[in-house]
Order: sequence, then structure tokens, then C-alpha cells
Amino acid sequence: MDYLTKLLKESSEKKGGDKELAASLGVSRTTISDVRGQRRGLPLEACYKLAEMTGADLARVIAASEAITAKKPEEVKFWKKKLIELERLAACVAVATVANFVTPSPAQAAPVLKQAPELCILCQMLRRAIKKARGLFADLASDNPTTWTPPAGSQG
Repeated sequence: MDYLTKLLKESSEKKGGDKELAASLGVSRTTISDVRGQRRGLPLEACYKLAEMTGADLARVIAASEAITAKKPEEVKFWKKKLIELERLAACVAVATVANFVTPSPAQAAPVLKQAPELCILCQMLRRAIKKARGLFADLASDNPTTWTPPAGSQG
């Protein structure tokens, strides 16, 4: 199930059906059905409302919708590539946020490490994850974000 279809399904369940979802987005039920069937994308205003309703990233919603409406293969490829880049960015933000809150400062970690040296391995792993995430952010912010490759052993 693609990203946009997943958002529509979740939103429809929360709203109580496609009729209510369509009314909330300002489109017809037929439009919702066509989007699910990959026959048309959502209008930009509906993309904005869907992103606002679900808390999803607006750029990801628009990229997913545009990937459906693109006619030429190179346009489809462009939008799918943008969607993948945005998904990677969202994953990096999530990892960095969790790692930032979980990793203690050196002052907080020092007493713990004296009492339980085996925790040091966890701290080292988290610090490495933060460094990698910072490197990914720098790469994604550069002019050539496509050079990013997932770490060995991960799915991407």
C-alpha cells in the first residue's frame, strides 16, 4: 500500500467513512476512490488538508499525489525519488530525536559508568548513531542528497 493510500485509509477510518473524509478534504467520494486506485492525485488544497488532519509531512503528501498524476516516466521517477528522500529524512529525524533524548550528557553518564561499565557499550552505540545521523543531515542538506545510502544490514 502506497503512502497516500495508507493516509487516506487511516483518515477514512477516523472520520467514519469515505463520505465524511471526502467532505473534510473538499473533494468527492469518487476522487477518494480514484486516488486509491492510482487514477488521479489529490488537489493541492486536499493534500494540505490531509497533511494537517493526519499530522503527515505536507511535502510527502504532495510528492505522493504528484507521483500518481505524473504522465511521463521521468516525472514519475522524479516524484518517487523525492518521496524516498523525504521518507529517509523523516527516519533520520526520528532516530536523531530519540538518540538525543536517550543519550546522557558526559556528566550524567560518568557516575553510571563507574557503577556499571557494561552500559558504556550502549552509550558508545548511541553516540555513533548520533554521529551518523548528523552526517546524513549534512548530506541531505547538500546539493546532492542522492549520495546517501542506507547502512549495511538495513532496509532502504
